Amino acid sequence: MITINNLGFYYKKEKPIVKSISTQLQSGKIYGLLGLNGEGKTTLLKLLAGLLFPKTGVITIDNKFPSTERSKEYFEQLYMVPDQPTSSALHIPEFIKIYSIFYKDFSHQLFEEALIAFNIAPKSKIKSLSFGQQKKFHLAFALATNTKLLLLDEPTNGLDIPSKAIFRKLLAKVTDDEKIIIISTHLVHDIENLIDHVLIIKEGLLVLDSNINAILQLYSFGYTSMLTDDILYSEKSIANYKTIRHNQDNRETAIDIELLFNAIQDQKL
Repeated sequence: MITINNLGFYYKKEKPIVKSISTQLQSGKIYGLLGLNGEGKTTLLKLLAGLLFPKTGVITIDNKFPSTERSKEYFEQLYMVPDQPTSSALHIPEFIKIYSIFYKDFSHQLFEEALIAFNIAPKSKIKSLSFGQQKKFHLAFALATNTKLLLLDEPTNGLDIPSKAIFRKLLAKVTDDEKIIIISTHLVHDIENLIDHVLIIKEGLLVLDSNINAILQLYSFGYTSMLTDDILYSEKSIANYKTIRHNQDNRETAIDIELLFNAIQDQKL
């Protein structure tokens, strides 16, 4: 479990980026972290990863390892893949030999399986790979670390359609009751079926913190050709309207996270 208590961060005190965020992230779940550009998503990931130091508040893993201490034990528990992974002049075997030892549960078998799935030659020089291939390499490494906390910033950015499907399968394979996975993305449809819980940041504040089931108990998502007064939010599609209503009759519907996000941005929910 990750506990975030009164977390705040700023570069200039008069312009806070993250504002008093408090929540608990439960093991065994995949969280979708959503927000417009500049709203604090990447900053929050960096705070969780220990790359930035909180101005206020604290993050702890399993109530034992606080981010404010930046201990070896804290960093052992997590791995982050940034939107633009750093290139490397190393060949893949050299990279693995140097960096895998920092993660006690690193799975060489899983890493090799991911490279094969992504069609990456196992002895490639990392710098010689295309942007998409480098992204896939770093995702393969991240999944193989088997850390308790896995932070992914725009993981499907730069991937072609088949690679996105492979990534979803690999992510589902490594998910277990011990891990917390946080995915920050603009490409919601790429990971919509994987997400258990939605976090939405707006102007540095956590404005939605809810699991999918709770959202579907409150709201129903659907389509209609005619707008009615009971519709909370709608968007025009090709032939009709996508809608959100109160779920007054306990209907089972599939969630549309992009529609939900837009409704919250528009202050309709």
